[in-house]
Amino acid sequence: MEGKTLQFIIDHDGEDVTRFLLSPGKFPDVDIPLAARCIEARRKIKSKIPAFWNEPSLLYPDTLALEQCSSQASAEYKGSLIPEGATVADLTGGLGVDSFFLSRRASVLHYYERKPLLAEAAAANFTTLGGENIHCHSAELTLNEISSPDFPKVDIIFIDPARRDKSGGRVYSVADCEPNLIEWRAPLLAKADVILAKISPMADISQVLRELPGVSEVHIISVDHECKELLLRITAEEVIEPRIITVNITKDGVQLFEFTGAEESGAEADYIEPSSIDKYIHQGCFLYEPNKSISKGGAFKLASQRFGIRKVSPATHLYFSEGLKSDFPGKCFRVIEGAPFNKRTLGEWKKKYPRASVSAKNFPLTSEELAKRLCVKEDDRLHIFGFTAIGGEKYLFCTERVQ
Repeated sequence: MEGKTLQFIIDHDGEDVTRFLLSPGKFPDVDIPLAARCIEARRKIKSKIPAFWNEPSLLYPDTLALEQCSSQASAEYKGSLIPEGATVADLTGGLGVDSFFLSRRASVLHYYERKPLLAEAAAANFTTLGGENIHCHSAELTLNEISSPDFPKVDIIFIDPARRDKSGGRVYSVADCEPNLIEWRAPLLAKADVILAKISPMADISQVLRELPGVSEVHIISVDHECKELLLRITAEEVIEPRIITVNITKDGVQLFEFTGAEESGAEADYIEPSSIDKYIHQGCFLYEPNKSISKGGAFKLASQRFGIRKVSPATHLYFSEGLKSDFPGKCFRVIEGAPFNKRTLGEWKKKYPRASVSAKNFPLTSEELAKRLCVKEDDRLHIFGFTAIGGEKYLFCTERVQ
């Protein structure tokens, strides 16, 4: 990138690019289309990929690749799974975010991308970022090419199949993605000991495990309590009981919770009987909401068993304790007040709690409908939960976030 264009990007970082595009003649020494694209891209990645944002000379030729790429937090987590010194091939390189962070522990990483402009930009970006062990290849890989003796053998293959059909609609089944992991599994394992496959967070885990043999681990990756992706570890070995590894990455650290389906099936939750829920209504008790990775994985009985907290009911995935369990993998709230859900409580709480966030859990109203009934304005300083207890009774609990 030429010096004046780069300086223009730095000088106008974060600005609206519309006026530059409408008047490119005012900046004769600047590549305005390139500068505008980079300024807009940098606005989108500032919090998503700070390591890339810190280098203003990086190139972003493809808007779709920018939208679909991993966040730095999830890419760094994937990188932590790479053994030191391993050889890796990323078959769906895209913008190169995963490739870059996977390469930090690898001895060599081969990046493949079918779009020449994207591959060319990634190669330049890797050089700028110091990714000297990354070898870039512009190629649209087929099964024949992968099966060829010329295709290198590596320790780990990383792949992120496209999750859109030919008409641009979203797909979630591994069989509908491109490439189809079910068809590609055996040829890929002929070239690597392990496949790491990134799939949609909307995919049905049970269906994936039925259709795709050899999945030894399912990593459910969330960032700040939002589920971002599923990562499958696939080998040629027969797997009887895959490990489910739930991950929630926050500014305070990483919440990890591992289990198997058999462990969850055999777990015994401690449920709150109708006669004892009143003990949690008073101020000072604690309410817990599991993070999105736990919810996706379905480890609801185990959460009660392992942390010694009481579950509201089999269908209500909230928990209570009298003392704080600070290591719980989710959100923790201190109870301010609890009450039965009825007209009297609604009338009183409209006056007492005019501002709060609202969540309905196994409740006859949606969160939006409950907020409307309470006449509250959105405010995260307080959080009101509406839920159904084990005997069918409906409750409201007003809480404040602890962690």
